[in-house]
Amino acid sequence: MTVQRQPLNSYLFVSIASAVLAAGMWALVPYQVDKPMAMFGFGSQGLDAKAFPYLVTTVWFLISLWNVAEAVRSGEQARGEEQSRVTGSVLITVIVSFAYALLLEPLGFVSSSALVVAGLALFFGARDWVPILISALGVPGLVFYVFTRLLHVSLPPFPSWLVGGV
Repeated sequence: MTVQRQPLNSYLFVSIASAVLAAGMWALVPYQVDKPMAMFGFGSQGLDAKAFPYLVTTVWFLISLWNVAEAVRSGEQARGEEQSRVTGSVLITVIVSFAYALLLEPLGFVSSSALVVAGLALFFGARDWVPILISALGVPGLVFYVFTRLLHVSLPPFPSWLVGGV
């Protein structure tokens, strides 16, 4: 009796890679998140600084596991041109994500986020400029406002060269 092996499709491969990456990030949280500074001799109030990274990586891991189960359950295999298109889209998105991380400090949060949102929207086929501009400027602007004003989290607002940085 022979067991028929299911071919590895890109959805399954990316889901497994995402689960492994999420598990690795979860394991690194204690080494990457510093304890907040004490102000006037008192420690910070509220949540531990590691709580949010643990929450995000746990949710990321669980969603990745769900995607692995869905990929195995569906058993669909993309063929030829479709497989190349999906793989290319995933690779471009990963490359843009790394570029975003590198551009965040020199360009600032709002401008680098706007470039990434507009660039990926155009790459994935959006052609109407009004929704692209609203998404590219409105969403990063809203996120910047929420993080800096409501949550009191520091984000690099403007390009470093514009405000006297290196």
